[in-house]
Formats: sequence, C-alpha cells, structure tokens
Amino acid sequence: MDLAEDLLFTADYVFATNKFLLDAQPLYEKVSRPGSTIHSASFKQREREHEVRRHIDEMGAKI
Repeated sequence: MDLAEDLLFTADYVFATNKFLLDAQPLYEKVSRPGSTIHSASFKQREREHEVRRHIDEMGAKI
C-alpha cells in the first residue's frame, strides 16, 4: 500500500457518495510501529502523499 492510500480512499468515497455516517466514538487506535512506512518513506512516496493532499483539496473546493 502506498503512503496515504487509506486517506485517499476515504476522501474519494465521501466525495463520490456524499453520504456517510460519522461516529464520534473512536473505534480503533492507531499504532505507530517503528518499522512503519511512515517512518522510512522515500522521496517518491512523500511526493505521492502531497499529490493525495492536493487531490483532497481540489475535491474540497468543489463542495
């Protein structure tokens, strides 16, 4: 999985369906593992992360 793919999926889903249910109660706890990609991401992966952010910002501008 590429860096930020989970964020991209969630944003695309919400934008495409315009329907979702938000539960304010945390349903999971994010665990930061020492060997996680987030800690050792390459420049290319970081660029992809920025592309995802730009894509989300563009979708937000359309709402």
